[in-house]
Amino acid sequence: MKCFFFVVLSLLCVSVIAQAAPFDSGMRQWFQPDNTTFVARAWGDEFFWWMETEDGYRIVQGSGDWFYYATLDENGEFAPTDARVGIDSPPSESYKLERSASRIADSVHAPARLEETLKTYAYACPPAHRTQEYVKGVCVASFQPDEGPLDSPELALGPRDGLVAIATSGAPLARVFVTTNGGADWQPAGLPRDLAPAAGPGDTISTDRVALEFDGQGRLHLVGELKRGTPAPPDWAVPTDLYYTFSPDLGKSWTRPVMLPTNGWGVFPKLSIWADRLYVTWGYRGDYLLHLAWSTDGGNSWSQAKGAPDDCINSSEVVVLGGTPYVACAGYIREYDDAREHEEDAEAALGRNPFTGLRLYRLDPSNELTLVASLDTFEGVWPRLFAAPDGALVLAAKQYRIHSPRATKGWDKCCAAVARSVDEGRTWSKPVDLRSALRSEDNWDTFGFSDIRLDGWGFLHFIASGSDQADPANGSPGTDARLVHAVFDPASGRLLGESSLTPPTDVPGGYYPGGASLAFNRTGGMALWTYGKGLDYTRLDPKGAR
Repeated sequence: MKCFFFVVLSLLCVSVIAQAAPFDSGMRQWFQPDNTTFVARAWGDEFFWWMETEDGYRIVQGSGDWFYYATLDENGEFAPTDARVGIDSPPSESYKLERSASRIADSVHAPARLEETLKTYAYACPPAHRTQEYVKGVCVASFQPDEGPLDSPELALGPRDGLVAIATSGAPLARVFVTTNGGADWQPAGLPRDLAPAAGPGDTISTDRVALEFDGQGRLHLVGELKRGTPAPPDWAVPTDLYYTFSPDLGKSWTRPVMLPTNGWGVFPKLSIWADRLYVTWGYRGDYLLHLAWSTDGGNSWSQAKGAPDDCINSSEVVVLGGTPYVACAGYIREYDDAREHEEDAEAALGRNPFTGLRLYRLDPSNELTLVASLDTFEGVWPRLFAAPDGALVLAAKQYRIHSPRATKGWDKCCAAVARSVDEGRTWSKPVDLRSALRSEDNWDTFGFSDIRLDGWGFLHFIASGSDQADPANGSPGTDARLVHAVFDPASGRLLGESSLTPPTDVPGGYYPGGASLAFNRTGGMALWTYGKGLDYTRLDPKGAR
């Protein structure tokens, strides 16, 4: 589940941390999914909160991300009426409405109780034909499709329990597999209809990286890289476009793919869904800069943001907070690529870090990308951006270092860090080094996350990959490569738990460090990671969440 707003839906969408962190938005403008605006204030902490219009009516966020005037449910907790804020007349019962006395009394004990029950996750075996026990109670199921290995899979959880989809690269289009029973049976989805325009004579078409999401109605949305053409010297580059398609029936049929306005530079796509809007970002480095496009008509047509920076790469996904879309990217010295192309400058270029700090942009109503903050001390790359249930923004990124003792070997991945903002991205906490937080980190020479996600309770999950004795000069991943799943609280900066994803002895070569994916919904989550011919996956059940 994605909690994009400053307000939580229920205790299932509460940031569970050891100490409540108070927040107060003050009276400010908010947006409904149809762009209707209203003025309201939200205040409270992770366990007890209120939201009130400027004329005193209590409101809550309900289905479809609409804000409604509030009533009380059978437990005395705020619940939505049928009246939408800023559109319908407010019911008199919503004026200065308070929770019931019993509900207020119960909330006094909520922080301690929730901290005790939700600070760790249990690993539950999905229903499957083949399961096995890992170390420390990590129970996994395995999936190996007949069509061959799954490369860099993307995981999505549906709004109904047991509904899961996986997408991966393929030719000509992405391969998608769906289960409706939590993994007991996987069905290959049908392929989308023909792409237009078709490839030229002798050209090849293939889909590389993909982004996959369910919407609230259980429909599947997919964006894929489309490599069209035949690689040729001198640089062996192939123009890469992006296509979008969706399936209303769990992959049995797909709409005809729509090409996004990438002009051949569409790489590393990320897809976000908010209300009736689809957001796609893409970008790498060099000419593959930050790009953001969105659709308000179900993906039939796409608009592109104006004012994208020309020195910021590796776009994050879009998150929406208080009706405003945000996106992050990594500042990059463009001259670095030019220097590497000249032999006399190559050694000097390799001896410096080209990343200048993360940046946060917002998409204004004029469709302009406006800089919100520059995080000069957070020299990260591949940023991931999340909106927490308590209204905070959470920013995670990998970090590089100049390889020592030989700087001319270049830079490699050494670390990853997390920062947090409670004022809509204007100021940020000092980045916390995730590598130092891990107990299992044992002199790793390289470290990074294969995937990182925020769950519905405000916890940050990441699958870390690392090894020792890495050598970036020859591309060696080092020895003792391994994966770790960890749970981190960005509000308190504490590691809440970790487990080693130790591969079984019958998997030659172990796991592919980049092939891990995480996803969460209202009831928990799922983690998966790839090996030589298939993948393993496990359910992540927060203790006490049900």
